[in-house]
Amino acid sequence: MHPKTVSVAVFALLACLSFFAQAHGGPAEEPSPEWIEAWTPFASAPYDLDEEAERKIGPWLDLRTGGVATGPMQSTADGAQGALVDGTLLPAKGLGFRRVSGAEEAWGTGHMISLIENAAAFLTTQIWPGMTVAVGDIAMQFGGKYGPHKSHQNGLDADILFIGNQSWKSVLDDKGQVTERFNPEMNWAFWRSMFDQKIVENGKTISVISMILVAPEIKNFLCTWGTKNGVFKNADDLEMMKRIRPTEGHDDHMHIRLRCSPHHPLCRREGIASDLGCPASP
Repeated sequence: MHPKTVSVAVFALLACLSFFAQAHGGPAEEPSPEWIEAWTPFASAPYDLDEEAERKIGPWLDLRTGGVATGPMQSTADGAQGALVDGTLLPAKGLGFRRVSGAEEAWGTGHMISLIENAAAFLTTQIWPGMTVAVGDIAMQFGGKYGPHKSHQNGLDADILFIGNQSWKSVLDDKGQVTERFNPEMNWAFWRSMFDQKIVENGKTISVISMILVAPEIKNFLCTWGTKNGVFKNADDLEMMKRIRPTEGHDDHMHIRLRCSPHHPLCRREGIASDLGCPASP
């Protein structure tokens, strides 16, 4: 048997064991934040989209190859952990992007890596010529836990510096106010380009973006900025705002989380927040 075939078989077995363990408890860790709805079983509705149909709604997404996500994105109260099988390494640099973390922590699923590459290329060629997206941690080669993250376990999470920035420096001042280091228009355009990539889940066409984590101060800033500029009059922008969740520790970067590929049956899906997360609804 070819060595790679053995490798795939071994990690597939490990993934199955991890999935089986979800029903039998294990070392518990801090549960998911309260704004994440309960984990749900994978697609109960029949899935019959062919590759051409998938490409029409998500042309930037490699849903079928490049790595398989198993389990949850982060450890759950029932002891489940995520893993990544045959993941794809994000290149050190490419059109419109560069890595700012090591190769050992830059592995992802096919649709994560393809989304980053395509979104960065779109940004630098169609929106802000010459702009470079700085990409940080995604996952270890075979997934699983690695500090200091609670998530980043199965290749569906990626840390990206706020657009326009090239170093890990807060966009807040010493009073917690958003500074000019955070450009709302530039970041919003980047987020929307990714949000517009769709998948079909349980018979419904939805965005591949599960959530975007930013510091609470940035979320509040976006609430005010979006209301003032009429951003939320657009239904897609309004829906995307629900995916932008206030989370401490994200004042120098965004955390992008994708939904499971419909071709990853052992990947545990999560719910989508239904509230805007603003002090007052726009």
